[in-house]
Amino acid sequence: MGRKPTVEEFGQVHFRDDAIVAGDGCRCAKVALATGLRCGVVAGCLAAVLRNMSSPYIGLTLDGDRLHLQAGRTSTTFAVSVKPNTLDEQAWGSDAEWSPIPDGLIGAMNLVGFAASRDINTGVHCGALFRGDRVVATDRAQIASVRLDAASHPDMVLDRSNIKLLTSYRDRLTHYCVQGEWSVFSGDRLTFAFRHPPGQYTDKVFHYLELSRRLAHSIVLPAGLEAAVRRLLVTQTGVKDIDRELTLEIAGGELRMSATDGVHMKSSETLPLRGLAQPVTLAISPAHLLNGLRLSRRMHYDTTRDSNSDLPEFPLVAFRSAGMEYLASVEHKDKQEPTEAQS
Repeated sequence: MGRKPTVEEFGQVHFRDDAIVAGDGCRCAKVALATGLRCGVVAGCLAAVLRNMSSPYIGLTLDGDRLHLQAGRTSTTFAVSVKPNTLDEQAWGSDAEWSPIPDGLIGAMNLVGFAASRDINTGVHCGALFRGDRVVATDRAQIASVRLDAASHPDMVLDRSNIKLLTSYRDRLTHYCVQGEWSVFSGDRLTFAFRHPPGQYTDKVFHYLELSRRLAHSIVLPAGLEAAVRRLLVTQTGVKDIDRELTLEIAGGELRMSATDGVHMKSSETLPLRGLAQPVTLAISPAHLLNGLRLSRRMHYDTTRDSNSDLPEFPLVAFRSAGMEYLASVEHKDKQEPTEAQS
């Protein structure tokens, strides 16, 4: 907290009689602790001292415009500010309507967070969205979703760093509220508030999740596929992650997988399939394929780019497990006519 302050008081830890507050303008933490002090000190300086303390006990004394910290034989003096940080009052007030945190909410956000965008310019899509009974995350090329037993509530969006922080303290947090652009979590003497990332989360995420149920075919991928993917990735060592691509050809009871760097190397590997599956050739990101395999080896797919007129611009494959779904965009390399399939 307070590491990248937008104004001076956001770069400080503030002592307020019965609480300690810190925030950087985008998130805020408040801990109930009676110190009897009213002042602020530079967060970075205080953190550096606390990290290197040898004693678990400290003494704090305010003397005019100086705060004295005593830890064992070590004494440190800080210049103080009397300008208060009121970020917690902006994020939640006395009229906040608190609700119990739905079972599994923080864990679900942690599960889907990997699918959120890593490009800060995408704003709200750098986070996981809690809407209705779903928690979703997307970078517009993949979607991860978990269903919860949850009642109606305002939308909540948290980025990955805030989800990680909540995960660390989830055993101490019991209630939450959404106040405008802030989501607030509270519990045992501890409160966190997070400002939502800017922008409007795309409704297409939920459209794609519903349409994925119409994928006509499925196949159980071979048990050794993950290791095979990693072997083929050697071929693309010099290719940027975002440009890496695997071609999957399903035909005749076999899965043929190939990769190339486009210049120097091309590798392929063929694995047997159980039973027959509808023939198709797909191009997919290796990272997306590995993400799906972590959830399930059953892949749901369609055989042609335009077989689903509702989804012409986003051909996809889907992987599902109990309560969780993962969708990844693909490119169809052929347009074969459907043939008789056998599961």
